[in-house]
Amino acid sequence: MKLLVLLVLCGSALAVPAPKQDRCTNAVFLGDSITDAFDNGNGAPVWQQFYAPLGAVNTGVSGDRTTTIIDRINNQGIIDGLGAHVAVLKIGTNDLSGGVPETTVAQNIGQILNLIKDKNRGVKILLLGILPRNGVDIHNRIRNVNAIIRGYADNLSVFFLDMETQFQGDAIGTVPTDLFYDGLHLTLRGYEVWAETMNNQFFNLVNNPLCP
Repeated sequence: MKLLVLLVLCGSALAVPAPKQDRCTNAVFLGDSITDAFDNGNGAPVWQQFYAPLGAVNTGVSGDRTTTIIDRINNQGIIDGLGAHVAVLKIGTNDLSGGVPETTVAQNIGQILNLIKDKNRGVKILLLGILPRNGVDIHNRIRNVNAIIRGYADNLSVFFLDMETQFQGDAIGTVPTDLFYDGLHLTLRGYEVWAETMNNQFFNLVNNPLCP
């Protein structure tokens, strides 16, 4: 069965719930609170329109960092046996707000890419850049990480998509209030823009768009 993984964004680390898995799926989303809220919060209408018809699974967990994702893959088996065809990974904003160095965040993202490949042979990974957020310092740090992880794309097994242009405000360190309700987490319109920006590449990578 073919499957797609979308990975990660924000929140503070809490007890990890059991993975929200459905074996009839072409897509699986891994991430923090931003990803979690795609099907379980403000993004739900967008999810129902585009990703629920794929039988998509969202394993996003509020508070996840790169190290949390590594642990959940290694020790909780959250992508074991999924046979993922495509993986979309988005993670790192919680690391940066926690003071983790940019190079460490980027190295951890590289490790996650390798783990996804190891667990799902032949997988194609759509690696998303970390979204902008309020604050000049952290926005610059986000840019630094994105500049590094962009280099992981070989356009064969790993593809990179930076959505900064769509989510940045009028100046660095600002984000549009219609897309972010608190400078970090997304409104419904924010999820609509995410889908509008990602879907062309996303669906080009998903070669079996519907669950049997």
